[in-house]
Amino acid sequence: SSHGSIRKFLIQIKNVFIMSLEHKIPFTTIKKLLKEVTDLRIADDAAKYLADYLSEYTTKVGLKAKNLVVHGNRRTIKKKDLEFVINELDLSLNVIKH
Repeated sequence: SSHGSIRKFLIQIKNVFIMSLEHKIPFTTIKKLLKEVTDLRIADDAAKYLADYLSEYTTKVGLKAKNLVVHGNRRTIKKKDLEFVINELDLSLNVIKH
Protein backbone atom coordinates (compact mmCIF):
# COMPACT_ATOMS: atom_id res chain seq x y z
CA SER A 1 0.00 0.00 0.00
CA SER A 2 1.04 3.60 -0.42
CA HIS A 3 0.78 4.14 3.35
CA GLY A 4 3.33 1.35 3.91
CA SER A 5 5.70 2.89 1.36
CA ILE A 6 5.36 6.33 2.92
CA ARG A 7 5.96 4.87 6.37
CA LYS A 8 9.13 3.06 5.20
CA PHE A 9 10.36 6.25 3.54
CA LEU A 10 9.78 8.29 6.71
CA ILE A 11 11.60 5.66 8.79
CA GLN A 12 14.58 5.84 6.39
CA ILE A 13 14.65 9.64 6.67
CA LYS A 14 14.48 9.40 10.47
CA ASN A 15 17.35 6.88 10.53
CA VAL A 16 19.55 9.08 8.33
CA PHE A 17 18.77 12.09 10.54
CA ILE A 18 19.56 10.17 13.72
CA MET A 19 22.84 8.84 12.30
CA SER A 20 23.85 12.36 11.27
CA LEU A 21 23.61 13.62 14.84
CA GLU A 22 26.84 13.64 16.76
CA HIS A 23 26.69 11.15 19.59
CA LYS A 24 29.54 11.97 21.90
CA ILE A 25 30.73 10.68 25.22
CA PRO A 26 31.04 13.76 27.45
CA PHE A 27 34.70 14.74 27.71
CA THR A 28 34.14 15.60 31.37
CA THR A 29 33.35 11.93 32.03
CA ILE A 30 36.60 10.89 30.35
CA LYS A 31 38.53 13.59 32.18
CA LYS A 32 37.19 12.39 35.54
CA LEU A 33 37.99 8.75 34.75
CA LEU A 34 41.53 9.59 33.59
CA LYS A 35 42.09 11.65 36.74
CA GLU A 36 40.90 8.75 38.92
CA VAL A 37 43.16 6.17 37.24
CA THR A 38 46.26 8.36 36.84
CA ASP A 39 46.03 10.80 39.74
CA LEU A 40 47.25 13.50 37.33
CA ARG A 41 45.70 16.65 35.91
CA ILE A 42 44.16 16.10 32.47
CA ALA A 43 44.17 18.81 29.81
CA ASP A 44 40.75 19.50 28.28
CA ASP A 45 42.03 18.89 24.74
CA ALA A 46 43.43 15.49 25.81
CA ALA A 47 40.12 14.46 27.37
CA LYS A 48 38.20 15.72 24.31
CA TYR A 49 40.50 13.75 21.98
CA LEU A 50 39.92 10.50 23.87
CA ALA A 51 36.18 11.17 24.20
CA ASP A 52 35.92 11.73 20.43
CA TYR A 53 37.92 8.58 19.72
CA LEU A 54 35.82 6.44 22.05
CA SER A 55 32.58 7.95 20.70
CA GLU A 56 33.61 7.11 17.14
CA TYR A 57 34.63 3.59 18.18
CA THR A 58 31.32 3.07 20.00
CA THR A 59 29.38 4.32 16.98
CA LYS A 60 31.28 1.99 14.63
CA VAL A 61 30.73 -1.05 16.86
CA GLY A 62 27.08 -0.13 17.40
CA LEU A 63 26.29 0.25 13.70
CA LYS A 64 27.96 -3.07 12.85
CA ALA A 65 26.04 -4.77 15.67
CA LYS A 66 22.84 -3.18 14.36
CA ASN A 67 23.44 -4.89 11.02
CA LEU A 68 23.64 -8.27 12.77
CA VAL A 69 20.48 -7.63 14.73
CA VAL A 70 18.45 -6.38 11.77
CA HIS A 71 19.70 -9.27 9.59
CA GLY A 72 18.53 -11.67 12.32
CA ASN A 73 15.10 -9.99 12.45
CA ARG A 74 15.67 -8.87 16.03
CA ARG A 75 15.30 -5.48 17.71
CA THR A 76 17.75 -5.76 20.59
CA ILE A 77 21.55 -5.59 20.50
CA LYS A 78 22.83 -8.22 22.91
CA LYS A 79 26.22 -8.71 24.53
CA LYS A 80 26.93 -11.59 22.11
CA ASP A 81 26.42 -9.21 19.15
CA LEU A 82 28.95 -6.75 20.53
CA GLU A 83 31.39 -9.56 21.33
CA PHE A 84 31.11 -10.86 17.77
CA VAL A 85 31.61 -7.45 16.22
CA ILE A 86 34.58 -6.62 18.43
CA ASN A 87 36.30 -10.01 18.20
CA GLU A 88 35.42 -11.33 14.76
CA LEU A 89 35.62 -8.07 12.89
CA ASP A 90 38.91 -7.11 14.54
CA LEU A 91 37.65 -3.99 16.29
CA SER A 92 39.14 -5.07 19.59
CA LEU A 93 40.99 -2.47 21.60
CA ASN A 94 42.81 -5.41 23.26
CA VAL A 95 41.98 -3.92 26.63
CA ILE A 96 38.62 -5.20 27.78
CA LYS A 97 38.37 -8.88 28.68
CA HIS A 98 35.27 -10.16 30.47
